[in-house]
Amino acid sequence: MPRSFPMSNYTPHGYLQNRYDAGPFWGLDAGGPLRSISPSGFQWLGRGGLMLGLRVGDWPLLTPHHLRTAGIQVTSPYHSCHVQSFEWAGEGVRATFTFFLAARDVIGCRAQVQRGALPVTVVSVAVVPRAERSWDATLAWRPEDAAACAYADPGPWYAVAAAPTVAACAFATNREGIDALCRDEGVHVPRLAAVGRSVGATMLYAAAHTPVPPTEEVWVALARGATVADAATLANSSLSKLPGALHALLEEDDRFWAHAPVLTGDWPDEWKHSWVYDLETTRMLLYPPSGVFSGPWPTWMASHPRVVLAEGTLDMLRHSYADPQGAKAGIATLLESAPEPQVPCMWANGGYNMVASDGSACGTSPAWCLPFHNILQVFQRDPDRDWLSRIYPRMEAYLNWWLANRTDHDGWAVYKCTWESGEDCSPRLDPEQTGFADLSRMARPAELQAAIAQSARVLQLLGAHLGISDARMAGWARVYDDYCQKTRQLWDPGRGHFRDLLPQSGAWVEAAAEYWGANVTHDALQLIPLMYDVATEAQKARLAHHLPAFNAVPWVLWPSWTYVVTEACLAVGRYDVASEMSAGIIRRVYRENDRRGVCDDVAPLPGVAREYWPLTLDGWNASEAYGWGATTSLLLLRHLIGFREGPDPAAAAFSLRPMLPSDLVAEGRTLAIEGIGLRGCRFDILLQRANHGDWRVLLRSLDGRVLKVAGAARGVRLSEVGAAFGVPRGEQALVEVS
Repeated sequence: MPRSFPMSNYTPHGYLQNRYDAGPFWGLDAGGPLRSISPSGFQWLGRGGLMLGLRVGDWPLLTPHHLRTAGIQVTSPYHSCHVQSFEWAGEGVRATFTFFLAARDVIGCRAQVQRGALPVTVVSVAVVPRAERSWDATLAWRPEDAAACAYADPGPWYAVAAAPTVAACAFATNREGIDALCRDEGVHVPRLAAVGRSVGATMLYAAAHTPVPPTEEVWVALARGATVADAATLANSSLSKLPGALHALLEEDDRFWAHAPVLTGDWPDEWKHSWVYDLETTRMLLYPPSGVFSGPWPTWMASHPRVVLAEGTLDMLRHSYADPQGAKAGIATLLESAPEPQVPCMWANGGYNMVASDGSACGTSPAWCLPFHNILQVFQRDPDRDWLSRIYPRMEAYLNWWLANRTDHDGWAVYKCTWESGEDCSPRLDPEQTGFADLSRMARPAELQAAIAQSARVLQLLGAHLGISDARMAGWARVYDDYCQKTRQLWDPGRGHFRDLLPQSGAWVEAAAEYWGANVTHDALQLIPLMYDVATEAQKARLAHHLPAFNAVPWVLWPSWTYVVTEACLAVGRYDVASEMSAGIIRRVYRENDRRGVCDDVAPLPGVAREYWPLTLDGWNASEAYGWGATTSLLLLRHLIGFREGPDPAAAAFSLRPMLPSDLVAEGRTLAIEGIGLRGCRFDILLQRANHGDWRVLLRSLDGRVLKVAGAARGVRLSEVGAAFGVPRGEQALVEVS
């Protein structure tokens, strides 16, 4: 396994990226992502898959029930978006099954088995769900390819083959019959062909039996094809290619984790593990070029891959901490592949995903997930003027489009529909809660005026690094001033916060119904004016008093809201609110994402970030493998560790304000993040809890840089490899790198 991947005891559940899949369209559909099967296996989402187990003597060890009966617990020592292993020991053997997507239509697995005195057989099972009322279900043994095959209408065929040899095969047509797959009864010898039709089958299982050879290694391929011959031939011919395919994926993992930050030291195990799940979920959702996308492109969810500006930039901001070049490439593709300036939400086949009631294509607004703010942070983390010069004109075109097409007759910014706002069907914006209704004459949203101002300010900040003409810069300065003034007019002095205005009556908007369990008349997005000095100082001071109230439902449930609240807290110095909110979410979500022993039909699946963070997982009805669910890693880094890049890209500098919960680690213990990068430099940050909630900090430069430490740092000691100093809780150290 790669030296750089942080091997550990991960949850035996998760997803693998399907880099060949680009959505449910002719020529682009490759079956969706791969979802794990308990206790050891993967399947194309909702379709066929591969499961592995053993027969030890006469003892079956294939299903969750088998392993529980034997007192065996499964773990996953290796857990990337390309390769996942399942490991367990019992009945005198130790097994490691390493799964990966070997080719477009091939799932591969390496089975490593340390045997005891009893004979051991690897049982490799093609698992094929049968849709309700489907007509045909067929099981077959192909002796010429030594493959066990299964088909459920409307297909495809699935075939499983193994090396060095398949000694026998077995079949089952429902879950109750799966035990027979490991027993001698009903097993067909290879020299005989057996084909059976089972119209009433609910689940098809075709098993290949491979005695463990002296090398203690078996390679297994599950292939799919239009015909039984296609699938069986592909499975058999893929066996010799599996070692090379696995090696290539592990090398790719090694390159990624050689530069990705890792939590080490005395963090709770679920925090260390879930940090990896967050980074790997984000990485999984950066797809290779396909369809209309000429470069790597960020989808915000694995099951329905498509692009949108809001989630795409937020996901790539997180990705920039591990792979800044990949993050910048993803943002560039997102902007440059857009056929219209508003960056419509779009599938890889060029079709639009969000369409308003009048048929107009919609993208997300500059308020949803703060896309320009995200791009600015990516640039500040890894300044790249060539990249910026590519995307800057697209950013200008986007904002100009909003000014030309989403403003009313008095110049106030408006939404076409709630798809654009990001708050789908919000009663604050759309009293009928349709999602697609035309809202352009209904309200003047406070957050949208502020987001226009914020975006104009970001264009000024970025333009200064490109030598943009004075006339263009002055134009964005005017937009900033204009929309700051508009935003400030939407201040309700009676309530002390920004509000939306009804243009016909001049009255404030009152939400007529609850949204995610709360009245959203005062919405988290209305905190955006706290950023980039859009609000006046008096407005900021008063609104800051409202911030603790946002550490509650529904703002702690959805990453998009949490991100805005915590970034607004940073802007006005409410680090306490941001850290308390972040810690509460991370404790809950990281524990859930690392849970063990769940069934395949229990959702959400651990081992991968998910669509949102409900207070309870009972009744879950949302998506898994969802990008912004991994925002927990950003909350941990920015608001608990308190690492933030300096504003000047010309200087390699950062601030450190540790705000970790005092009960997270005992005094004298160390919490570390190793390999954090900034502007070509890499560091280890070690935080040791001291007395009275203070922190002792050790910085190690991984490339021999000289550090200068200032701010609230106390007792600074510099060395050839870094610096050591103390930081009182809630205060900030400033670090500059030579």
